Amino acid sequence: MIKIAQLNATALKDNVKAMEFAQKARQLAPANPRVGGLVGHIALQTGNFSWAYSLLQESSRALPNDPGIAHDLAWAAYSLGRVDEARSAMQRVADSSDASLAQPVRTFLALTDLDSVETDSTVSENIVNSALQADPNYTPAMMARATMQIQRGDSRAALVIYSGILQRMTDFAPAQKRLAALYVNDPATLEKAGELASKASRTLDVDPEIGVTLGAVSYSKKEYARAAQISAGVRQEKAAGCGLTLPIGNVATSAWAKSRCCPDAYTCDQRWAAR
Repeated sequence: MIKIAQLNATALKDNVKAMEFAQKARQLAPANPRVGGLVGHIALQTGNFSWAYSLLQESSRALPNDPGIAHDLAWAAYSLGRVDEARSAMQRVADSSDASLAQPVRTFLALTDLDSVETDSTVSENIVNSALQADPNYTPAMMARATMQIQRGDSRAALVIYSGILQRMTDFAPAQKRLAALYVNDPATLEKAGELASKASRTLDVDPEIGVTLGAVSYSKKEYARAAQISAGVRQEKAAGCGLTLPIGNVATSAWAKSRCCPDAYTCDQRWAAR
């Protein structure tokens, strides 16, 4: 049953049939972590990320030293926007002795580390270019490239990249939140910004970047009480005893790119009260 599912998922490229046989295989051996890992791998291949994540989590708990399962779990978690969890699982693969996965694991870890608004990714452009040359749709490289464009001031190029990712992975929360942060700068796309940020928050429920965007949306819509409430929540999320300045004058991209712990910053509700 598993082999038939794998055949449909790969050579025959029939995802419907692949999922059908994968589900049957799971029903025949619901408590077998090896079968769960194989079915999770097929679910990942066919784009059923939520089911893949659930299956692979279960198999990984039973087989914590299996690098193949950890590798698939990392990709399932990443595809759902759980980047920190994905990096943790991939690091377990890096710590294993599986040489066949060494290079792709190093690439994944390097690129997901670059995808941070506080990381100077310009020094690692060769890694991004190499990954995109091998696979133009390699999401970690696309996310890192978009971060580079933001750092260079080319928001339009970053917007195109994030939009392209979401065409393939409609629920990828990291791209949703970054695209929302760009949309909030244009009154014409303000509603889209709020929708995307809200969607991203369902996966990334504690994320200061999303709070920045939602605060900017509320401020731009003159919902000052709501904006101040969001600001308070963002400060709690930072959990480092210092404030996070939300955008004033509808310049969310700048605030997003520079948002970090800043003990001397006014809180956004204090600024609004002073205006």
